[in-house]
Amino acid sequence: MGATILALDPSGREVRIASSDADGAYFLPLAPGTYEIVPQPVAGLMGVAAETSVTVPDGPPIQLDLEYDTGIR
Repeated sequence: MGATILALDPSGREVRIASSDADGAYFLPLAPGTYEIVPQPVAGLMGVAAETSVTVPDGPPIQLDLEYDTGIR
């Protein structure tokens, strides 16, 4: 899909950026803590996925699914 996903720390500073692959999968390695996940618009899609607050625990990775509106009905 080629979506860009930003991770912001509590002060609003960008700490990581990732891009999704053709299947929409992305990997955003983050240290334990609280972040705002900010999906960016994708050309050709009607809407952008909602911003989401996430707390990353110390331990195994977590999964966060983001939903973009393709406009297909």
